[in-house]
Amino acid sequence: MAVGSNSGAGGPRGGAEVAVGSDVGVDTEADGGGVVVVRPPSDEEDEDPDPESGPIDVAAMAENGTVAVLLPAAFYFLREQRPPPVDAFRRAGVDMAIASDMNPGSSPVASLLIGLHMGCTLFGLTVEEALLGVTRNAGKAMGAAATAGVIGVGRPADFTTWDLPSPGHLVYQLGGLAPEAVYVGGVRL
Repeated sequence: MAVGSNSGAGGPRGGAEVAVGSDVGVDTEADGGGVVVVRPPSDEEDEDPDPESGPIDVAAMAENGTVAVLLPAAFYFLREQRPPPVDAFRRAGVDMAIASDMNPGSSPVASLLIGLHMGCTLFGLTVEEALLGVTRNAGKAMGAAATAGVIGVGRPADFTTWDLPSPGHLVYQLGGLAPEAVYVGGVRL
């Protein structure tokens, strides 16, 4: 999901604001330290938000069920200095997703596995947090929690299998991994 960058151009707080489908809005905060705030749209949303509103309100994110979408590759390529407030997200119970933000300007990384690795090494995510960040929490961030991110009865069976000693190997190794099998709609490709 490419939503822009923290480069200072674009939306009301120096990032970019776009609509992703009709279910969520995305706002990259200039002071967010490599985090994209994904929030449900509101009919009462302030049309001219205050650009001086300060740091991300983690408590409000938790209260509203907001998903923090971390962009570790963009953080790396833009040479950001302040990581997102991962510890505050944990304490508040804010779900965290990981995205590549694949685009030529700020994040020329197409590999979600590299995003997993960077999420752990740059932001201190645990293996479990990183894996949830590209599965269940990513589905929530896209407004598709009912159909994406979790394998279950009645859901599309799009997934990969890996022949690895542990799930941590998906995060640990930087490059050189390939899935054992890829399934789309429950059919092995």
